[in-house]
Amino acid sequence: MLLITSDPADAKDDDDAVYAEADKDPAKKGGHIVTVAIADVSAYVRPGSALDREAYLRGNSVYIPRSGRSHVARAHF
Repeated sequence: MLLITSDPADAKDDDDAVYAEADKDPAKKGGHIVTVAIADVSAYVRPGSALDREAYLRGNSVYIPRSGRSHVARAHF
């Protein structure tokens, strides 16, 4: 499955992607099946860690053109 990111070229993270293919069901001629993939890194974050606390503060994304703040602080990469 070839996933293509739906994030713009200047995104601070590439964590959303899509895949589409023609539906092979003859009853749905011209239809497509679309798969949407959204990254969930929560399994890699230790509860109570500095990264977890910072993620809590950034738990909501607001997108402003030509501006932005990464979901995760750079110091934790």
